[in-house]
Amino acid sequence: MNTEPLVSVIVPVYNAASTLPKLADALLKQSLSPLEIIFVDDQSSDNSLLCCQHYAKQHPERIRVIAMAHKGYAGGCRNVGIQAARGLYVGFADADDSLKAEMFACLYAAAEKEHAEMAVCGFQQKQARYTRDILPAATLNAASLAADKRFSAALWNKLLRRDWLLDHDIFCPAVRCAEDAAFMLKVLSQNPRIASVPLPLYEYSIHGAGLSAPMQARCDVLAALDDVRAYIASHPPRLPFGALYRHAVVMHALYHPFCLLVIDSLWHGRRRWQNLRESPRYLWHAVRFLLRGLRL
Repeated sequence: MNTEPLVSVIVPVYNAASTLPKLADALLKQSLSPLEIIFVDDQSSDNSLLCCQHYAKQHPERIRVIAMAHKGYAGGCRNVGIQAARGLYVGFADADDSLKAEMFACLYAAAEKEHAEMAVCGFQQKQARYTRDILPAATLNAASLAADKRFSAALWNKLLRRDWLLDHDIFCPAVRCAEDAAFMLKVLSQNPRIASVPLPLYEYSIHGAGLSAPMQARCDVLAALDDVRAYIASHPPRLPFGALYRHAVVMHALYHPFCLLVIDSLWHGRRRWQNLRESPRYLWHAVRFLLRGLRL
């Protein structure tokens, strides 16, 4: 690119060859310019990398492709993308979703107008039997988000200043799940200025009816929460943070595994025997985690 991009959109890719073209086309239709797209392939075993390279060959001035040398999961892919990005801001998208053409233009305009480190827009939650819009409040700040138990920690409806992330050493843990929650806990702990775009600009697709991560992967949630604890030890929070962290522990380390085991596995029969076999190991790690304490 002759001009540095205003926004770099980072897309972790893993075995998404069937859904990636829809997202790539939606990103190429973004009205904001200049905008760069960074696909980070996490050692896919299908044609995802070839698909990314095909789009990059067609649009070399707008798309870059990075192939991970080792398994990094979504968090590791996002970290590589943040480091490689050239944009003033970084945004994110998942390879099986889509977004409105004006999304990043709206987020960028809001962030610039409010001199904000982060901008948040609404999203459309799409499932086989229903679609609903979820919108942020018209006025946002880190304290209100930290107190809002309905706040989504997903990264795909947010825009963040890249230099602010680097200055505050904010990255995702390279784990299989809850990396976005850990990332957002770090972001909120540093009390960023936040701009709101109360429009449903991102299209989040829910595939299947059950919880996505098996019980074994839930151990990674504990690792993600430990990552937050280590971050706070070296980067003191700039707003009251203990209640938000404890709520995250209850939800991610206790409530979600309970729902996975009792409702998903025992009641509905999804991964029943796999999750029953893996439960003792998770419980052992969860008890050790809780014994280390909930205080930061």
